Amino acid sequence: GDYNTKKLVNAEKAVWVMGGDKMGVMTKQAKWAFEDKADAQKFIDENGGGLSDFERVMKASYEDMYQDNKMIRERRKNKRMMKSGS
Repeated sequence: GDYNTKKLVNAEKAVWVMGGDKMGVMTKQAKWAFEDKADAQKFIDENGGGLSDFERVMKASYEDMYQDNKMIRERRKNKRMMKSGS
């Protein structure tokens, strides 16, 4: 949905902002959708980040999920090793 209005928008046609100071949802790198480019630019002016498009956002989402899952697997492995005394 659009960051400001929460209205559902076509993700492929949305103007996207990646990164910046505002904490994202579910992954380390924030990704925000805007129906209007002027709203996206205002967000960037206030919070940082950069304009993006759907393809780059999707690629970044998959890469972020991979890194997040890798971190979780490593933490679980370390906990198992500590429990077993290895």
